Amino acid sequence: MEGFEIPLAGWRVHATAAEVSQRAEDTESTQRHGGISRVAILKLANSLAPEDPLRKTFLSALSVTKILAGPVGDVMSQIPVQ
Repeated sequence: MEGFEIPLAGWRVHATAAEVSQRAEDTESTQRHGGISRVAILKLANSLAPEDPLRKTFLSALSVTKILAGPVGDVMSQIPVQ
């Protein structure tokens, strides 16, 4: 994925890598992949207007909320309201 911006697939790939790393007790890799996944999620969310129903649906999806509240900490407060 290096050299290409694929946020729709990227956040899921990195979320999976974070989960696998966590199971392997690789804290550094867990945090790195979790952080990359969070950044991609926030980038996707911020590409939508704050009042867009799709943004709210995306951010409330279980898979997304699980990542945003992952081991690095709660980043929901970092989502700017546009």
